[in-house]
Parts: sequence; structure tokens; C-alpha cells
Amino acid sequence: MKNIPKLTSIYLLILVLCTASSAMAASTTEESAAAGNLIFILDSSGSMWGQVEGTAKITIAKEVLTDLIRDLPDNAVVGLVAYGHRRKGDCDDVEELIALGPLDKKKMVGRIQALSPKGKTPISRSVHLTAERIKHMEDETTIILVSDGKETCDPDPCGLIKELKGAGIKFVMHVIGFDVTEEEKQELECMAREGGGKYFTADNAGEFSAAASEVVKKSTPTYGTLRITVSKNAKPFFTAVTLTNLKTGKSWAPVSSSGKTGIAEVRLEPGNYLAELKDVGVSGGKTPTVKLTDIVIVAGETVERSADFSDGTLVITTLRNGTPFAGRIFYYRQGENKHFHNENARPKTGQLKRQLLPGVYRIEVGTDSIAGKPTVIIDDIEILPGSTVEKTAEFFSGEVTIASTLNGKPHGMPFKIYDSAGKEMYKNWTQGQRLVRLPAGIYTIKVTTNVDGSTKSFENVIVETGQSQSVEASFGFGKLTIAATLNGQPFSTPFQIYDSTGKLVRKNWTQNGQRTEMLAKGVYTVKVISIKDNKQVVMFENVEIKDGETMVRTASFGE
Repeated sequence: MKNIPKLTSIYLLILVLCTASSAMAASTTEESAAAGNLIFILDSSGSMWGQVEGTAKITIAKEVLTDLIRDLPDNAVVGLVAYGHRRKGDCDDVEELIALGPLDKKKMVGRIQALSPKGKTPISRSVHLTAERIKHMEDETTIILVSDGKETCDPDPCGLIKELKGAGIKFVMHVIGFDVTEEEKQELECMAREGGGKYFTADNAGEFSAAASEVVKKSTPTYGTLRITVSKNAKPFFTAVTLTNLKTGKSWAPVSSSGKTGIAEVRLEPGNYLAELKDVGVSGGKTPTVKLTDIVIVAGETVERSADFSDGTLVITTLRNGTPFAGRIFYYRQGENKHFHNENARPKTGQLKRQLLPGVYRIEVGTDSIAGKPTVIIDDIEILPGSTVEKTAEFFSGEVTIASTLNGKPHGMPFKIYDSAGKEMYKNWTQGQRLVRLPAGIYTIKVTTNVDGSTKSFENVIVETGQSQSVEASFGFGKLTIAATLNGQPFSTPFQIYDSTGKLVRKNWTQNGQRTEMLAKGVYTVKVISIKDNKQVVMFENVEIKDGETMVRTASFGE
């Protein structure tokens, strides 16, 4: 670059502004420090062909900006807007040459070097375009306007800056007046003032000489970069990154990993950090989390870490007496009492494959097909990324067929099964007969008739694995039909039935003149009472009931 005093001063000027931008970001929160967004608005109007000490102002500006861009950190976030470079006399000749984003030095230098001043000085429109690009951003953007003249298209650019700030758009504007008149200087100073920044003039090189050493000192970055690569099953994975500053204890979530690249990148002040990432797509139980510790950020350096949410495979086989069956599988994460998923194994193979995040698990396999619903528990199953772990849950049982008959014919009756300690472990109805699977052991089976509540008990029933046996509860009953008449007409009235010991075993009414009762084989006494006066009584003694037979007794009453 040519050794021109004017050029040196403007170069120092831009360095000061960039350093000021970094310093401001570093003095705020970690989030804004990580941003440091910078946009140049470059005057490329026809007046930039004017010369300063024998060199065109546009040539000086190109060389200064080119050197500046080359010296910026590789991870800088920069944008470029120019005006008056395409057409003469066109107030709409404003163009965003480089959108605000990660710095591509070669591309930006190429755009700057290609500029050829032609037209007017639409400062307001260039500022308005820039404001539109950043109005959605949470982080503050530093705008550096380089101009050699006054607004030539729209009135009151200073008022526009004030309006944009009042609208809540987050920016600071610094202005460089390059070889301007006093009148032009006043307008540019007003813009810098309303933009919350500073105004500098390139005519006062001496004012910057004292700051040169400070500029060099602050030209190095005041932040470092954390780059985390997040993957799941060898593919990029999208998730938020929560950071904690271990010195201040403050936590915030400034960035997420890209679903396309898996990369999350954030600029941070020097310090020690903890990063926490979660797979929020997993339901049930605690959210799977990867914690990255001892992240030490150093100014100007990049720390790279990785977080892997890849699955492993758990293969479970459920067997009953060595044969596959559909066992019910419940999944628990280590330290949790509530299962996060449950499902049945396939009936034909007894097998199930489940993708699980890395971690330690417990599974409980149960079955309703064996009385007592036994459970097989398998603890401390460690799943590693990309690994396959195989486990088998095996159940053992024998079979007992429980049958019940009434007068020699199948008849559904309730039954209960008790273990050797006398604890009830299963109950159901026979429906004539029912097959029950039981773990190996000694049991008591009680079958109760729903006719009169009598019970038959089978003690010490030994069940062995893979073996089958039967028990049959046979009950015999006869029928007794009790009829009643009043003056020869059917008569509804109460009756009582006593067994041979005199115990009352049944009481009821003759409904529309008669009622049939089921009674066990034996000898009974029947007492029928007239409801008319409760005094007339008809007794039937020594009524013998035989299995499968029906006896009839009629009580006749008169008024």
C-alpha cells in the first residue's frame, strides 16, 4: 500500500472502531459478547474519485478495507453495503454486497476491489437497508459508515437514525468523514451521535497517533470460540446447547447445533464453562443428557468438543419352558422407579430389538400367562453407542387343568389357588374346565359351587416344570319344587328349608305359586307359612333329595 499520511490515519481509525466494537461486546453479557456483528457501509459515489495527496479516495478506501479484512479473525461476523457504485443519478443505487455472516475474506476483498464510483450519495437509503437486515436480531450490531460527503437524495439522515433507534433496532453507528467540508461534517457527526457511536474525521491524523499503541494492543480478539459437533447414529443431530459460566454460575442457551452439519459454534469470553445438551425427542423418564466439562476458553483460540447421542441395541428373548412366547417387557433407566416404555416380544420368536440411548438400564419381563404373574428382572444392562447387548428372560411352569361338574355335567364354578404358604395367588372360573400355568411348587386348589357355596379342596397339588395334571370337583344336587295355593289358586308366600340337623339352609318365596331350589343330596324339612295371617303353617318332613332328581311338595291354604 502507498505511504500516504491520510491513508495511515484512516487505517488506524477503522482499527479503533473495530476494536471498540469488540470491547463493547466483551463488556456486556456472554450472549452479546459472542455476537460482535460488524457491517461496513462504503461510499462509492462519484465524489470518491476525488484525490487526497495525489491518490483517489476510493483507492485509499479499498486498500485500507482490504488490509483490515485480511487482519480480522477468521470467525468474525461481517457484512458489506455500498452505494452509488452502479448508476449515475440514481438514488436507489444501494446494494448489500455481502450479507451479515461468517467472514469469507476472499469474497469480501473481491467485492471491495470491484467497486467503481459513479453516482449519488443516498446515505439514508443505505442505512435503512442495513437496518432492515438486522432488525430481527437480538444481538447488537456495529455499523461503520465511511463517507466523503453529504446526503444527496433524502432529507434528514440524522432523523432517520433516531427513528430507527426508537424502533428498538439494536445497533451502534460510528461514522468516518473522509475529506469532508464543515457542513458535511455536521451532518455526519449528528448521525454518529444519534447512532450512539463516535464520529472521526480522516483529516486529523495526529489525533490517532497517540491511540496507535492502544489499537495494536486491542486488535487481538477478546473472545474465544467453542465448536461442538453433535451426532446421533453417525448423522448430524439438532439440539440446543446450554452453557454455564463456572465462575459466575450463570446459565444460558445461546446456540443450537445445525440439523445439516451437527455443528454448534459460539464465541465466548475467556473462562471455564460447562456445556449441557439434551435429546428432548426421547419421552419418559429423565431426558438423555450429554455434559461437556472443563471447557477452557482462551482469547483467539477455538475449543472443539463432540456430543454423541447414538443408540445401542438391546436384544431380548423371552422363553417359557424353553419355547418362545410373548413376554411383556418394561424398560427402566438407572436410578428411576418408573418405566419409560413397555411392549410385548413377538409370539413366534419370543424376541424383541430395541434401540436405546447410551446408558445403564434395568428390564423387567413379566407374563400374565402364568398364575401369580411372575417377573424376571435383569439389572445393570450397559448400552454403549453402536453396541448390541443380548439378554434372555426365561420362565418355567407346569400345567393344571381344573374341571368342575354338576350332576356329572360340566358346570362353571369359581376356584382359588393358594401357594404353600397359604397365600392366594390366582382365582378364576372353571367354565367347565380351565387350564392354569403355575410355577413349580406345591399348591392348594379350592373349587366352590355357586349352588349352595359348598367347597371341595385339593391339598398338596405338586406342580413340576413341563408337566401336566388335572383335578376335578364333582358336585351332585337334586331339585325341590315348592308350590303353594290359596283356595285352589297359585299363592305367593314365604317358605323355609332346614337340613337334617335343623339348620336353616334356604328361605325364599313361592313366586306366582311355586319356586324350585337346588339342594345337595340329603333329608330336609320344609316349612310353608301363609302370608295372609302368618298363622297357617304347612310342614313337610323327611323330604329326601337325590342327585339329579326333582321332588315336589304343595302347601294348600284356605281363608
